[in-house]
Amino acid sequence: MKLTDDRNMSTKKRGLRVRVVCKLVLRKLLVKTKKFGELWRVGSLLLRDIADAAEANEAGGRRAALKLLQHAARE
Repeated sequence: MKLTDDRNMSTKKRGLRVRVVCKLVLRKLLVKTKKFGELWRVGSLLLRDIADAAEANEAGGRRAALKLLQHAARE
């Protein structure tokens, strides 16, 4: 699923797609790390930020939020 080419998509669909991708990433992280409570709390806050950025059509904000999610996964 590409997050970059969504120019022809409505804002609502774009936000939903970003949420789905982030949930998939979070599930993989939860399986790998076992730090359920801590990572889920951080991830759910980031999901909200990513969805807000997607609804506001801010590609830079979305990328930044995804980078934050990846950074949280490494810790």
